[in-house]
Amino acid sequence: MSDIALGRTTSGELVAEAELSADSTGAAAVVEAVVEAAKEHGASLLWVHGGDLAAAGFTATPGFVRLHAEHVLGVPTLTAPPPEAYGPLLARCHLGLWGHHYVDAETARPPPGCTVLALQDATGYVGMCRLWAGERRVDGPGVVPGSRTSERYLQLLVAACGVLGDGPVEVQTWGDTPDTIAAYESLGFEVVEHRRGWELRL
Repeated sequence: MSDIALGRTTSGELVAEAELSADSTGAAAVVEAVVEAAKEHGASLLWVHGGDLAAAGFTATPGFVRLHAEHVLGVPTLTAPPPEAYGPLLARCHLGLWGHHYVDAETARPPPGCTVLALQDATGYVGMCRLWAGERRVDGPGVVPGSRTSERYLQLLVAACGVLGDGPVEVQTWGDTPDTIAAYESLGFEVVEHRRGWELRL
């Protein structure tokens, strides 16, 4: 088990995180130690990446998934949101999902080299996707609560791939449902890494 890292969930709750190494899987003493360390740091929630912690009282989550495609057909149908919409939309898109951290809606700005696409419907902005063309990498698309369907997630990814054009694409996701991952696979992506996520309320 790696050292504890502290952060804030999307709702601002203090969360401790740890990576479960292959040689510590099933080691009850290691798991107990990381739980105690999280409590000592004042965390109210513990996220663990990898392994199988069902017997230790943890709740399973979708975890981390990395997907890759050598060639994928996309259509650049979406455009960037206005600058003032970026922070509030990013803060809402991953709200309540495992593995995502708190975003200050007022100060958040797109990272250097990042292209931002936004999805709208009749109610306004409901989704966002960020991509780095130089790395041919897509950050897991996000959709606001109440609008989360695999079709919307797929629409965002198709648009991102359209911007990138033909060639290899990598997508990294945290907390996405199996239905969403299956939608990505239907586009031609393959799962190349999957680490289960675990959550424990302290």
